Amino acid sequence: MAGRKVACKESLDFLRRLDLSPQSETPDIVLKWTDLHFSHADIDNLPESIDRCANVSVIYAQNNRLSSLPQSISSLTFLTMLDLYANAFTTFPKVLCGMTKLEILNLHDNQLSDLLVEISGMTGLKIFDLSGNPFTTFPAALLNMANLEHLELTDSKLSDIPVDITRMTGLRLFWLHCNCFTAFPTAVCGMANLEQLYLNTNQIPDIPAEISGMTGLKRFSIIANRIATIPVALCSLATLAELYLDRNQLCDIPVEISGMTGLRILDLSWNCFTTFPKALCSLTNLKELDLSNNQISDIPADIVSMTGLESLDLESNNITQLPPQIGNMKSLVELNVRGNPLVQPPEHIAVRGLDAIKRYFEALTTTEAIQSSRIQVNLLGETEAGKTSLSRTLQRGKSTLTTSADRTRVVEQGTWETDQNIAFNINDFGGHDVYKIGHPIFISKRGLVLITFDLSEYDPENKAHYKLYIGNWIDKVQEKLPGIKMAIVGTHIDQDEAYSAKCSIIKKQFEDHRQRKQKWYESQIKSIEKKILNTDETQTSILQAYQDKKCKLMSSQGQVIDIHEDIFGVSSKTMEGIEGLQSFLTTVAKERAVILPEMWVDGATMVCTKKYEGSENTLGWDKLQDLILQSAPTPWKKRNSSNEGLDLATCDILSFLADRGDIIWFDSSPTLKKVVFHRQEVLANVLKAVLNHDSDAVRAKLQQSMSISEPKAKKIHDDIFSRGIISREAMDCLCEPFRLSTTEADVMVELMQKLELCYQVQENPLVPSSISFHFPWLLTQERQPELDEKWPGKVPTGTTQLTLQNFFPYRCPEGIYEKLSVRQHKYLGLLKTKRIDWKDGVYAELQECQTHFSRQERCHHPASSTSDWIITIAVRGTDLSKMWSVFACGHDDLMDIISEECPGVYFDKYLVCPHCTSENCEDPTLFPGEILDQTYLPGGVSKPKQVPCVNTGFYIPTDLVFPPHLTMSWQEVVKKNKNKLKQNITEPCLFELIDVFIQESILSERESEWIKTSSDKTAVFLDFLTMKSDKAFDILCQFFDEHERYDLLKLIKY
Repeated sequence: MAGRKVACKESLDFLRRLDLSPQSETPDIVLKWTDLHFSHADIDNLPESIDRCANVSVIYAQNNRLSSLPQSISSLTFLTMLDLYANAFTTFPKVLCGMTKLEILNLHDNQLSDLLVEISGMTGLKIFDLSGNPFTTFPAALLNMANLEHLELTDSKLSDIPVDITRMTGLRLFWLHCNCFTAFPTAVCGMANLEQLYLNTNQIPDIPAEISGMTGLKRFSIIANRIATIPVALCSLATLAELYLDRNQLCDIPVEISGMTGLRILDLSWNCFTTFPKALCSLTNLKELDLSNNQISDIPADIVSMTGLESLDLESNNITQLPPQIGNMKSLVELNVRGNPLVQPPEHIAVRGLDAIKRYFEALTTTEAIQSSRIQVNLLGETEAGKTSLSRTLQRGKSTLTTSADRTRVVEQGTWETDQNIAFNINDFGGHDVYKIGHPIFISKRGLVLITFDLSEYDPENKAHYKLYIGNWIDKVQEKLPGIKMAIVGTHIDQDEAYSAKCSIIKKQFEDHRQRKQKWYESQIKSIEKKILNTDETQTSILQAYQDKKCKLMSSQGQVIDIHEDIFGVSSKTMEGIEGLQSFLTTVAKERAVILPEMWVDGATMVCTKKYEGSENTLGWDKLQDLILQSAPTPWKKRNSSNEGLDLATCDILSFLADRGDIIWFDSSPTLKKVVFHRQEVLANVLKAVLNHDSDAVRAKLQQSMSISEPKAKKIHDDIFSRGIISREAMDCLCEPFRLSTTEADVMVELMQKLELCYQVQENPLVPSSISFHFPWLLTQERQPELDEKWPGKVPTGTTQLTLQNFFPYRCPEGIYEKLSVRQHKYLGLLKTKRIDWKDGVYAELQECQTHFSRQERCHHPASSTSDWIITIAVRGTDLSKMWSVFACGHDDLMDIISEECPGVYFDKYLVCPHCTSENCEDPTLFPGEILDQTYLPGGVSKPKQVPCVNTGFYIPTDLVFPPHLTMSWQEVVKKNKNKLKQNITEPCLFELIDVFIQESILSERESEWIKTSSDKTAVFLDFLTMKSDKAFDILCQFFDEHERYDLLKLIKY
């Protein structure tokens, strides 16, 4: 295979010129061609002169309109592979019937309904793909092809297989997915040589006893049928290595399964098991077991008998406890128990992986098991809602009132412990806008939120009251922490005799709130469905983008707002209603109890004690480990004498503390991981000091503490409150009241950058100390006049503008835009001079492009009181390739921030038509922004040459709307980058890839052998890859991602 010469579709014109000169001599360059790549060439025939390509062995002609082949193709005596996927053949091309050297033929997705009997002359054919053709009966002509090894007939209309199938003695792989079988095709049971059988997605109710005759079967897949029992006969197949029975109706496993001694992979996911099938424990050679998405409630201790098991998937069941013996399974390296109501071990330990689970059970062998019922309670609401009085009343068990002067600034933390060994960490948050930035930092996803408001001041007749005091807060919490449990608490009932009637009205208002959201989603879904109907079917990517948008809407519509059905009315003065609230909180805590090793509980207590003892604002790693060692029993210390053992135990305990809200810990940051914020109020106060909008107080503080003149204080003040710039010196000054050590101050600064509250800039490269921090949150400066020249309202002639608009209905979630602004700094680095910021925008120059990010509010119509908030990302330039690169980074950054910060928020995104932008159209055409989420054109889809600008009637070039990777299919992308992929995929990596593709039933053993024995292995692998379904590309991308080969991923995906 070395020295292959590839001719692409551009060479078709060369061959057509040869058609006009049939007597001319064949050029040397044509004789050197070994591969012809004519896919997506927009042709309905191949040139007769194709026989001039005498040395060609591979022809790719997918995704065209071919319905016949030239007779001259029969002269290509070296041709071994012909790919005619997604063409227009209605009859089999007879010219191929005499080609004895052809080994691989792909006619997937054509319109064949029968085959010629003459195909028996293709004696060299090994792999034949006929999937996606409208066969209603098995083509009898195939029965004479005794040498055929690999046959694909998926996505057809077959309902039976003839008994004469046994004449196909060479067949090893048989694909029959997605047909019309309502009974198992018993005829295949006589195929003793068949090694792989695929019958997925049919309507087969059972497996016959005759299957015992398939003595050569190694892989059997019958996914998504109606199988309710596993026959004993199947258990007799000792050579069967892989069995896929997922998405059926199984609820038990026969004990005879112990006879399947060769079984290595067993998939039983998405079935009806309520208990772990104990019969499986006898499978000592099984390596992979998938029982996810069942209703299993327990795991037997006998699972330890599965001594060969390496991977166990139990995701999304009803498991509360794992057996301690699971820690003794030495071969087990992968365990997935996400989505279970785990108590032992707790979920936060389980998600850390198998090693953490093993350490948990190891700790239980040297210390007692303690039931821990401690949850975080977060009081949220507007100012003067009575949150602080309620918090202190709960903590002290008696009436505790606070004055206005004693109101919470950012967050006040306290602890409430009951007599039943149940405890609560209470966060009482201030209600001002600047403090809302900090909420997600302090709130545990497993916590409880109490939306608190002053019931005596609440006017049920004033619609704005529900929105301000309750509705907005529910929406904000749902955006930031979807699925968290909430309750509504009305305070000051001692001052309102009609509070009970008010609560009834509020319940109705909340139900109206819920229904309005549902109706809004329904109207949006209908609007998308209408757009789908009105979009030309040739605009496949736009149609897919609309489908993606519809799926996202339906997913958001299905999100349940978990709010307690009753509204609690309480008085911190008379204690009325407090007992009912306490009872509710206690019930929730009991429901969330977990089992923990006593040493963990003791270690956690030691850490928490430091909140009230000692002067440290943070705890360093050494201090933390000293505290943990003080609580560790001697046997545990002996077992974990190494630094690594202690480090891991420290991480486990800190994970538990962070999960229940005792501490703030950033385990994803290499440096911050070594620091714990155990006194969260210090962190909260630092945020308040830096983000404080009381400009007069800040100015006075700076002038006093820094001993500077009035003009300099004014400059620093203006830097902060106009330009959002705080020098390191000014930052230290603002944090002075908290007596931070130098190390703690550095940690706080790093934390603010980690939270993307600011970015660091060295103002003067010649002065190392000239470091400042830029906070978009503090900007008040309006858009600078100089930008009218740098970014004029009308797009300059010869320049193109790409625009993405992201619409957030009614309000923009706090922090989204500011974090996007901060994140852009990673692209600019020291090039601060090429960046201009104002309170609602950023302008920058990058990669010979201009970028413009902005935030604005837009009313639905002049008389409306409702509006949308829009975050716009725009890029101008002349080089589309560079523009799309910059544009994609901005889009991906925003999507990541929304996913991280507001996973529950709904928003719309649109690509604005560049033609409309250039013409300054008031009503531009909007394309669905989900186009940017697509990674490739699906197989069989041709790229559009133009797309319609509906609002103006113009057609515009595809590459103005579709990113570069979407103007070609993934197959074309792979072929385009074939040489680079060959250079960068090592042989060990290639062989691992091949193994993955075999496991996923993408490659056959025959194809694998072919690749491995070729001199140019990677090239042959990539050739096979481009003949496979879209699933093959998805798996390739996943492989590169998991192996951190981002260079290769970028080649094929972006």
